[in-house]
Amino acid sequence: MNPRMSNALQNRIGRFMTESTFARTLQQHWLAGSVLLLAVLARVFLLKVIPNTDVPEGYGPWYDEIVQYGRVKAWGRDISDYAPPYLYLLSLASLLPFHKFVNIKLVPLVFDLWAAWLCVRLVKRIHPVGPIPMLAGLLFLLGPTVMANSALWGQVDVIYMTFLLLSLIYVLDERPTRSVLAFSLALAFKLQAAFFLPALVVLFLERGWRLWRFALAPVGYLLLSVPAILAGRAIGNTLTVYLRQVGSQGSLEQNAASIYQWLPSPDPQLQARAGIVFAAAVCGFFIAAIHYLAKNKFDRKTQFSIAMLMAALPPFLLPNMHERYAYCSDVLATLTPFVVPSLTLPAGLLIFASLASYGPFLRHDWLPLPYAAAINAVALYLLAKNIARTTGMISGRTPQS
Repeated sequence: MNPRMSNALQNRIGRFMTESTFARTLQQHWLAGSVLLLAVLARVFLLKVIPNTDVPEGYGPWYDEIVQYGRVKAWGRDISDYAPPYLYLLSLASLLPFHKFVNIKLVPLVFDLWAAWLCVRLVKRIHPVGPIPMLAGLLFLLGPTVMANSALWGQVDVIYMTFLLLSLIYVLDERPTRSVLAFSLALAFKLQAAFFLPALVVLFLERGWRLWRFALAPVGYLLLSVPAILAGRAIGNTLTVYLRQVGSQGSLEQNAASIYQWLPSPDPQLQARAGIVFAAAVCGFFIAAIHYLAKNKFDRKTQFSIAMLMAALPPFLLPNMHERYAYCSDVLATLTPFVVPSLTLPAGLLIFASLASYGPFLRHDWLPLPYAAAINAVALYLLAKNIARTTGMISGRTPQS
């Protein structure tokens, strides 16, 4: 390198380390910086680890077709059972100079970092000053199911979760339209983002915001489908991806720690339809109970608690759930000790049950899933009881500290 260029580069790095707020923060909190480095290095190490068929047999063939047919032309082909926006990101990743499996994994890893920053922003709504928000973001990065999901398996649940975090931040900031638009973007990447809808509905009702805003929920999917349609993909095929996903499910439990771990399945198709109605009814009951019976005004901690409960209910009650479908409640549970410390126990139980459901895929099937489902049930009961008390639905004192 030219000596003059080298000196200029060193000067820029020096100015960054002395003037950058981010750099000064890491210097002041060296332990946090060390943990961040550990989280990044762990992801770098896992980039080349391929423990299952998700990347080579799932995303890998899509990646190959994108490279073979052209990064834009491939959008017009029915090459995957994911919504179009993921293919756009996969096309961008294919421009990187690394092995294709590494490129595929780098997509969710970028969103890991963005989601961690949003975790910091969210917790700052509760703790405006001090190191707690940064610690929350770092714990998110080290979360076992977060790490397994993106860094190990290359799964992309963190993408929709990133926009759900943004949606919740906008709720806390009292910006309902922006919240729905962020939810819309989450829904454009994965159908599982819909599990957060009951949480948004109850929070909107509590604030007195009009529910008509949820008519904007499909906007993200529709707008982000336009490039695929312009590239030649049939409109009907593009807009019915999620309908085909729902119709392609197998057994009722799908390795999730759900109530279907306890139930026999003599008629899976009938039970699946009945299970959807049952889950909708239970979520509707909780929404109505909180809306009509709550006596106390919700502060931000209560809003967060309700969001976690309502996000954890659908994957526990719905049929055909995979272990990864509790990802949203996993992330919120990880943040709970920093937002509502009194709910650390039920939050820890949710993460424990979720990690147990990952066991068969991590080659450590150390807890039978019916027991994990029971742990989930206990956690949900403790959450519901706490919310009932803090909102004044039942008598008793439960501090939100």
